[in-house]
Amino acid sequence: MVRIKGMDMRDISAGILVGGKSTRMGENKAFLRAGDTNFLGRALAVCEGFSSVVISVGIPGPYKSIGTELVCDEKSGSGPLEGLYNLLRNSPSEYVFIMAVDMPLLTADFLEALAGCVDSEADCYIVRSCGRVHPLCGVYSRRVVPEIERMRENDERKIRLLLDRVKTRYLDIEDMGFDEVILSNVNSPGEYDKLKEDGLLD
Repeated sequence: MVRIKGMDMRDISAGILVGGKSTRMGENKAFLRAGDTNFLGRALAVCEGFSSVVISVGIPGPYKSIGTELVCDEKSGSGPLEGLYNLLRNSPSEYVFIMAVDMPLLTADFLEALAGCVDSEADCYIVRSCGRVHPLCGVYSRRVVPEIERMRENDERKIRLLLDRVKTRYLDIEDMGFDEVILSNVNSPGEYDKLKEDGLLD
C-alpha cells in the first residue's frame, strides 16, 4: 500500500466532468439513479473533503439548480480536454482532482489516499489499474495549462498526449491497496445494468 505522505484533500480542489454527450448511454449519465441519489450526487458527495468543487458542463441549463459552481466549455465538441482546461483555469488551488461523472464507485477513502500521493514533484498524478491508464481519475497541476493551450491551438484533443508531454506519475491502484472495481465507469446501458445487478449502486 502507498503510504499517505503528501497532501491533504483540503489542499486540493475537485473538478467533475459532466460535459459528454452520453451517446452510447442514450441519456444524461449525470442523472442516472444510484441508490437514493444519482451519479452527479454521488460525485459531489465523494468530493466533499476537497477544498472546493467545480462542475464542467457543455450546457449549463440542466445543472443550474444544483448550487455548485459551473464552468462551461469554450470550444464545443473538443472532448474532456476542454473540460480539464476550464476546470484548471478556474481552480483556486494549484492541484485539482479530476473525475468523470460516470465513475460512481469512487470512495472518499480512495480519494484521501490519492491526495496523499501528491507531493508537488510531478505535474499530474494519474491512476492506473492492471496497466490501464485512467486520465479522468487523477490530480492535475495548473502548471499544465500552457501545454493544453498549445494543444487547443493545434486541435489536439487527447489527454494522453498531454500526459506524455508533462511530468506524469502513474499510481497503480493495486499498490494503493484498493480494488480496481472502484474505477468502473459507465458508458452503456449494459454496463449500468451490470453494476445494479451486482448491488454496487445500492
